[in-house]
Amino acid sequence: MIPQTILSLIAFLFLVAPGILFELLQERRRPARTETAFREAGRTALASLLFSLAAILLLAIVDRWRVPGLVPDVARWLTDPPGYLRTAGSVVIRFVLLELTVAVTLAVLADRALAGRRQATVQPSVSGWWQVFRRELPREARPYARVQLTDGSEYCGTIVLHTLESVPGERELVLGPPLTWKPPAASKPSPLDASWQRVCIPGTAIQVLWVAYVPEVAAREFLEGRRPSVPAAEDASADQAEIGPVPGSAPTAS
Repeated sequence: MIPQTILSLIAFLFLVAPGILFELLQERRRPARTETAFREAGRTALASLLFSLAAILLLAIVDRWRVPGLVPDVARWLTDPPGYLRTAGSVVIRFVLLELTVAVTLAVLADRALAGRRQATVQPSVSGWWQVFRRELPREARPYARVQLTDGSEYCGTIVLHTLESVPGERELVLGPPLTWKPPAASKPSPLDASWQRVCIPGTAIQVLWVAYVPEVAAREFLEGRRPSVPAAEDASADQAEIGPVPGSAPTAS
């Protein structure tokens, strides 16, 4: 149903606000999914309806046992809407604002409750990039990647940005300092000049991707021009130790 008046539009927005907020909070902890508009709207509407009904129920309980007059007289409101709004408009406005506040609060609490649940070890609907770049990232650490391209060259750097398109070929990976590059015929990587701050790699060019987790302190010390206080891995090559907290050599792809 399309809202026809300003009041009905405002009421519609108030009704769907809890569901929209809940979906936005949930998307912070999961990769975006490609789905039909009908399914997305249906999930948002259902969440809004549940939170709104729960909020109305809580306000009715408070009205019944603690604060009489908190909930409008529904019978009078339905019998003579214009007349009731003229005589008890403040009650209606207060109830609508309270209902929205309670519903939004319930949406936030539900999101936190779901976030506190123990995650499954394997979730088939979660992207591998999301898993290793976000979910498995330790506290106070940065993801560091070694990327082998289809032409045989390799880039290493801190993961600055990545997209999560449903089609892997449409994804992009952005690396930041410390950056190294190894041509296909080279035996070891070479650090890029400090003037180069970003490397953008399309998903179609990536053949193999290795990920390591570098302590935040070591990464910060390197970017500030100091020698990292955290020693490099025992199997790291000499050139890697010189350019900073680079993980040891990854196995050669077959």
